[in-house]
Amino acid sequence: MAPITAAQVKALYESNPDTNPFGDADKSKLESVATGATANQTDAYLRNRANHTGTQPISSVADLSTQLAGKAASDDARLTNARDWTATEVPQLEAETGEATTARKWTSLRVRQAILGWWNSITSAWGRGFVSSADAAAGRTALGLGNLATRNAAACQLWGSVDIAVPHNTLTAMTFNQEVFDASAMADIAVDNGLITVQASGVYVITISADLQGVASPNRIANLRVTRAGNPVLLVASPFDPGGAANQMSGAGTAYLNAGEQIRASIYQTTGVSINSRGFVWSNRLTISRVA
Repeated sequence: MAPITAAQVKALYESNPDTNPFGDADKSKLESVATGATANQTDAYLRNRANHTGTQPISSVADLSTQLAGKAASDDARLTNARDWTATEVPQLEAETGEATTARKWTSLRVRQAILGWWNSITSAWGRGFVSSADAAAGRTALGLGNLATRNAAACQLWGSVDIAVPHNTLTAMTFNQEVFDASAMADIAVDNGLITVQASGVYVITISADLQGVASPNRIANLRVTRAGNPVLLVASPFDPGGAANQMSGAGTAYLNAGEQIRASIYQTTGVSINSRGFVWSNRLTISRVA
């Protein structure tokens, strides 16, 4: 029998179960793997991108380069203050009508034209003329109003919510404990609770009211008076009949008052006894308002 060659030995060995050819290329491949290279990690760990290190080129991601090619770079001139977008500028007529839905580039001029177009569409020529009035006086003229229509009204009302005792045959000053309104600092009841001081010269309407207790007395008199410094009487109001259950008195008048002039109110009655002017919501009030 001829001797068995090495090749025959290899072939006979590899023909047995659980044996495979193992060549030089296989040996070289195994020698290039580091000791314990993957012995301590699972396949799931190795496939998890969060565990990968290094960088990955854009070209290795399918279609990424194509998608990014159409995007503006961070230093693109269109993203600076010039705002030079590629969209076409909106035409003036389209801006003024404000009905188109096409996306367009806007300039400050077109924005102004759009606002003017909208404003002109909802207003009349007269209305636009009124709005453009140079000042309040011109506005009142446009409306056909005189100097009576003023924005900063000079008006004040004082109210006494408590009863005021009025002795027989004694001119009694009315006092007040509340400033209902005071648009031009004409009163300060903490300093003087019966005084109104005019701040601006003009024509004023003055009103006064009171509610005297009724008393059965013949030949009785009762009235309200408004006076200014020097005691000239500006206004007198008297009831038709001071008798009865109550006497609700009120009066109104006009007077030209100079800045700095002061007015006061008083009550007079001759029923023979002391009576009260009751502090109801409608009584014990002194009001002054400028009308010209």
